[in-house]
Amino acid sequence: MKKGDNSLQLLNKYRGEIMGISALWIFIFHIWLPDWNLPKLWVLIRTMGYSGVDVFLLISGIGMTYAIKKQSIPVFYVRRLKRLLPAYLIVGVIQAFISPWSFVGFLAHVSGYKFYTVDLYSFLWFIPAIGTYYLFFPWFYKIAEKTKAPIHFFIDVIVVWAIVSPLIIGTLREDLFILTNRIPIFIMGVIFGLMIQNKDIVISKAGWITLILINILSVYLAYLTIYTDYFLFVPYSRFCIPSFLTAVSFALLFAKMCDLLSNYGESKFVKISKKIMVFYGAISFEFYCFQELLIDIIFSYRDGEFWWAKFISVFILDTLLAVIVSKVFTWVFAKVEKGLKQVNLNGENRK
Repeated sequence: MKKGDNSLQLLNKYRGEIMGISALWIFIFHIWLPDWNLPKLWVLIRTMGYSGVDVFLLISGIGMTYAIKKQSIPVFYVRRLKRLLPAYLIVGVIQAFISPWSFVGFLAHVSGYKFYTVDLYSFLWFIPAIGTYYLFFPWFYKIAEKTKAPIHFFIDVIVVWAIVSPLIIGTLREDLFILTNRIPIFIMGVIFGLMIQNKDIVISKAGWITLILINILSVYLAYLTIYTDYFLFVPYSRFCIPSFLTAVSFALLFAKMCDLLSNYGESKFVKISKKIMVFYGAISFEFYCFQELLIDIIFSYRDGEFWWAKFISVFILDTLLAVIVSKVFTWVFAKVEKGLKQVNLNGENRK
């Protein structure tokens, strides 16, 4: 086997595939309807799609450690906004007309003000959530980068988080625990990123077996939370620990599976599947932004049709809109940057 096949670097190597399958998993979670009378196993898989967000945050944390090294902090923020805002603002404008929102209401929703003061789910909660993580990331990274033992630093941070979280129950609004309970998985991504860049960690056979066992445990804990209302650690977001365990174990095991398929030859089906996942990984933000809006419109407008027809309609339209917005704004930003460079160049020549 090739060198590095058993290392954390696999998370970087198959970043696109991991983000893609997470995006599709989240889509299944969102489009689910209560009247789909499916077996418990499928219900479990669907509900665990909630963990797709945690997988995405883990991979984002790793990616940010590379991005911050290549950019100044202002440029880092600008690029994050360019990635997050186009589809988010477009859906916000559409939602403002549908709801309807006043202009002040529109600003309150898209700025994240409603997110923090009224309801986390007021409007596309994931965008202001990950935006919050991005906001504080450069300062946390500077502290984490100086430590000589990233894992020990991670443990210290998690101990503080574990002590503070129960203490603020009753003070912090309940739904905001969905944000705070995902701090560990984003930080884990940052630590993984530092470990990969400083000295990549090779996972032994025992390590892979442990990850498989952790994944099984995470599924069992998810089953308990879904079917027995079992609360683990923080009751207001009882998927916290199962989702963390799922994200870490699933991301690594999925990356390892992709690597094994690459090393030992891939069938056409596998190659196409990986291309599809990379494709959806590249448009994951846009794909997320449009799906709930389309689900609300199509599932109400096309009432009475078979669920699969609605499912396909939403999936196709969501994909098309995500691609169009992604391509258009990539082109627009490229033109703007080219124009700014030309203006600066002309200014320097005049001097």
